Amino acid sequence: DNCSPPSNPNQVIVGWLGGGTQYLLKYLRILKEPLNALSLNHNIKFKMVSALAKEIRNEFKDQHFEVDYGLDTWVHLDRVPGLISDFDIGVMPLLDEPYAQGKCAMKALEYMSMGIPVVASPVGENVFAIKHGYNGFLASSSEEWQECLEKLIIDVSFRRKMGKNGRTFVNANYALAPICQKIIAAVEGLY
Repeated sequence: DNCSPPSNPNQVIVGWLGGGTQYLLKYLRILKEPLNALSLNHNIKFKMVSALAKEIRNEFKDQHFEVDYGLDTWVHLDRVPGLISDFDIGVMPLLDEPYAQGKCAMKALEYMSMGIPVVASPVGENVFAIKHGYNGFLASSSEEWQECLEKLIIDVSFRRKMGKNGRTFVNANYALAPICQKIIAAVEGLY
């Protein structure tokens, strides 16, 4: 589970990992309304682990929730686990469009592999990797995003259980050993 102690133990960190290009702004906008609504009753920080474009930084100024804008420059991939280890909840917002439909569930899998519960849009591979209510939540509307996030914000034990379920799921289905077995079975099936 999460290794780093939070700087404010009463604050819930909702985190996003990704490229900081302006193109992703339309996905991140999905989170603004639910996070602003939740911040009226909960102490939330939205942490974006990314070297963010100026447009994204400008979009998230003056929100009701605290925002951590992430990085100023790109970092080596091996630093990513440490940068997201303080996430209480990982998010993967997407619009249901051709580009997003072709995306893998990498963000969700990275969160789950670290025992971080995830809320994601039901787009692309997310619908196969996330078992709604077991190892994560799938949210389509602003109301669903708010409802799913709030369940995880208010119930710490449920949040930990969902994180543990996510880690178990990733280890059973996406770790090196099960992937190797699938490749071997596929190759053997050719003969």
